[in-house]
Amino acid sequence: MKYIGLIAFITLFTSGAGAQQSNKSKIDNAPVPDCGLPMPALVTLHPLSQVICPGHNVMFISAAVIDQGFFWEMSTDNGVTWTNNIPNASASLYDMYKIGDDTLTVFAVSTQMNGYKFRCSYNSPCGPDSKTAIATLTVGSYSTSIISQPGNISACVNTAADFSISVTGSSISYQWEQSNDGGNNFAPIPGKTSAVLHFDSVSLNMNNTRYRCVVGSECNPVAVTVPALLNVRNESTAIVTQPLNQKICDRTNAVFTVAATGNNLSYQWQKYYYQPPGYVNITGETASSITLPYPESGFYYRCQISSTCKTLYTDQVSVTYKQTPVFAAAEEKYACTNERVTFSAIPYYSGEEYNFQWEASADSGITYTVIPGETSNYLSLTVSPAISGYGYRCHTGDNCFDSFSSVHKLYNIYVPTVITSQPQDKNACVGFSYILSIRVTGRIASIQWQKSTDSGNHFSDLINGDGGYDYTTNNMTLYNVSLAQNNYLYRCKITSYCGDTLYSDTVILKVFTNPALGYDKALDVPCDTCNTDITHVFDTSDYAAVVWSTSTPAAVSAGKYKLKVYNSGGCNDSAFISVNVNKRDTIEFCKNGAANFTSSVSGTSYFWQIDWGFGYNGLHDTQGSYDNVISGSASATLTITNLNFNGKVRCLVDNSSFSNEIVFKMVDRWNGAVSSEWENPLNWSCGEVPDSNTEVVIPANAQRVSEISTNVSCKKLFLQQDAEVIIKPGKNLNVGVSN
Repeated sequence: MKYIGLIAFITLFTSGAGAQQSNKSKIDNAPVPDCGLPMPALVTLHPLSQVICPGHNVMFISAAVIDQGFFWEMSTDNGVTWTNNIPNASASLYDMYKIGDDTLTVFAVSTQMNGYKFRCSYNSPCGPDSKTAIATLTVGSYSTSIISQPGNISACVNTAADFSISVTGSSISYQWEQSNDGGNNFAPIPGKTSAVLHFDSVSLNMNNTRYRCVVGSECNPVAVTVPALLNVRNESTAIVTQPLNQKICDRTNAVFTVAATGNNLSYQWQKYYYQPPGYVNITGETASSITLPYPESGFYYRCQISSTCKTLYTDQVSVTYKQTPVFAAAEEKYACTNERVTFSAIPYYSGEEYNFQWEASADSGITYTVIPGETSNYLSLTVSPAISGYGYRCHTGDNCFDSFSSVHKLYNIYVPTVITSQPQDKNACVGFSYILSIRVTGRIASIQWQKSTDSGNHFSDLINGDGGYDYTTNNMTLYNVSLAQNNYLYRCKITSYCGDTLYSDTVILKVFTNPALGYDKALDVPCDTCNTDITHVFDTSDYAAVVWSTSTPAAVSAGKYKLKVYNSGGCNDSAFISVNVNKRDTIEFCKNGAANFTSSVSGTSYFWQIDWGFGYNGLHDTQGSYDNVISGSASATLTITNLNFNGKVRCLVDNSSFSNEIVFKMVDRWNGAVSSEWENPLNWSCGEVPDSNTEVVIPANAQRVSEISTNVSCKKLFLQQDAEVIIKPGKNLNVGVSN
């Protein structure tokens, strides 16, 4: 804000055409009203803050209605205290009947009054008094002084440059000027009106230009700084020779060197670190070359080159060392005639730029002869009787070392091929896989299994698609055997490096169909101790062997029993027979067992329903899950195998009446057949340890008392009279509803 030397008047316009008058109401001259409630004066115009130069007059204006006189106040301490004693002021300090705006004029203000505050206080006939907003007086400085002059500067081309000055005073204005003729004439620079003259990028045509600043103030005359000179440098800095990666001899110091042009050049070598990532200055390495002591492999380096106007960085370089090779241990190799044998000078060769030359000795190492063309790390030879017993070595070296490899020996011998284990005839079951094996000693070149489908008249090599794999190894697999392969003949052809070809014994594959017992079945007994005969449940008359999981299949009690049968080829099948306790309308079964449910009502149509805790739903033979198999859902007897849950069933007969409701539940009985361990499945009638969905029965006549050594669970627990269960300390038997 600029200072002004005129008195500022603020007026309000009424609706009268061209009329300019105060908004102070004439009711100020009215008689004092008959007061009832408090009624403060209403301020309609507040005084405004003023900015003024020293020695000038200043006027503050306010107005109010419904007042009974006013007086002006002044504060010299930022509004803490107020006084109505205002020196050099013209105003009625207490004016009861003044008509128009209420003004205060202060004459010839001084700089000491800078920051003084003013306000007007109005009296109300009915109280309380009203005060206007506070107006602040700002008084400018007497003088404007240039504290610091702009100085001459030098800047590199295309870099930033700044001229700056420091000035005291109030309401300062700046205008920078430039001269292109040595300071004889100056012209204003558009837009450069701050204390700092800034150039983002100087150019060569700005060299020797002079700059000055014209400083203005409303309260003081114009001041001009001294001219300052801009010198623009145009220096060329470049890297002439970059440092190069070093590949040097083991245990040798590395030297990196750089060459550059420019003025006032300085060098700083830097090393790259990975944690944290970045380049770091190497202390003391400030020359154009650096010597790195061994070992410094695996790091990167660069040089920072600085001149007066520019900073450059060299290429990133590193040092690696040529390792002295560790030669392969001496070898003796034995091979057949025409077999290829390979020796190496350096094992795990990494491609180092070594020089190789293989040599041979026919006189046990007394003399060696260069082998033409053998100049790599490897020497490959075709074995013949003429070179049997020769020794071979490799002359290896470069500019860092010169040495010979170990001496390797080669012998030409005949190694006979012998079959130590012949393949055997196989009895196979349809759908299974079988392995034919052979064991051979000697120097084997190839193995190939063959088959014959015409009783051995012709053999052909087994290939992909012949129903197997590993046709060229010692162990050949025939997978998913079919009846079509019955009576096929197989043999193995072995070829050695020494020219032998052998055939194994011929074996025959006999393929048999698998027995098919069918689905698991179920029988009922009326009580826990009742026995039944399960030998007649499946027809086993045509099988070569029959194996029961019980020694008394003709008289078994409730439980789950396994039948396994074998045919003459050794193929087998198995099935389970569940002997359930059928107590009228309740069937007790083993987990994963089978159960038969028979309708108590006869009719012509049957529709079985099941409820496993969520209400009854209809059953269908095709409804079985991955585990359960359902049959007879539309007949008088329903069969469910692989039962693993508790529930109940009923049958809707002739679509009009329901049969009796049959409850089925998993029950396991302790027998203690092998030990006292609750956790051993062989001690239970169902052949498995009960879980939280299974009811447990502990009879009084068990062979052993059950002992619990771990935390176990069951759905319900029934102990017959005199029966007991021992729970070891710290262990729990949890009896309750299943999850």
